[in-house]
Amino acid sequence: MTRGSSAIRVLWSAVIALAAAGAACAQTYDLNARYPTGAVLEVRETQEVRVKVLSGMLKPPDGDIRRLDRATVRYRVLKDEAGFPTSQEAIIVSSRSTVEEPGSEPVRERSPVEGVRILVQAMPNGERRYRRVDGAELDGGDADCCDHLPVSLTAGLDLGAVEVGAEWTVPPEVARQALGLGEGGSAQVKLKFAGVVTEGGNPAARIAFSVSSERAADPGGIPQVRSRYSGEYLLDLHTHLPRFVTATGDAHLALPGGGEDGLDLVLAGPMKMTIFYEPLPQMAPAQ
Repeated sequence: MTRGSSAIRVLWSAVIALAAAGAACAQTYDLNARYPTGAVLEVRETQEVRVKVLSGMLKPPDGDIRRLDRATVRYRVLKDEAGFPTSQEAIIVSSRSTVEEPGSEPVRERSPVEGVRILVQAMPNGERRYRRVDGAELDGGDADCCDHLPVSLTAGLDLGAVEVGAEWTVPPEVARQALGLGEGGSAQVKLKFAGVVTEGGNPAARIAFSVSSERAADPGGIPQVRSRYSGEYLLDLHTHLPRFVTATGDAHLALPGGGEDGLDLVLAGPMKMTIFYEPLPQMAPAQ
């Protein structure tokens, strides 16, 4: 062996050793969100969808149909298991929607559960169950505004020690249930730990995500919905509570026989969503 080749071997060994030491010392972060019993969060959501009629109308609107939803919901964690909010009380502070169609007056609606207290039971597999505190019947569609806590983004995952740049995928069945998709639906949720930023004076994990989902059409008049969107989820690394979720993407809706003359009604267009989370002082439970 020549002196030159021996030196190269020594240098190569040193490089490998340094790389191994760097890997061993790579910083990891705990990205598990924690919702301790008694925690109160106020959630403010804005969601906008603009769609065009692709088929199903003989004279479709000359322009986009726009739907704007705004909701404020106050959550209290009634019970947690290792920080997972298994039981929550959601108070719908306000929930309003506006639909604008070219050539028509805007249609404004107020959710029938505004001001109502709803108990939300969440399972680690993504499933959720709802019931009104007053015992009155609760329509499944009205409970959709109680799904703001972003546990669906990390459902079924242990993120206790994650390096920047790590990527992971939520198990498909867990993702389906966490996104509220019934039998026949499907979902894929992928995430990446994009880095650490400062938000509100605290370090926060910036988690990029992409979601593709499909909700099967229902004989009761619920359309088939296919959507693809991506965005960011910010998790406060001090409190381990979310700060905000933002996303943009596209939606495709099809209602078999829902158009004119029994035609399939098909609409598609862009969507965007922003959700802000504000921890509130713990208050005495409402009676």
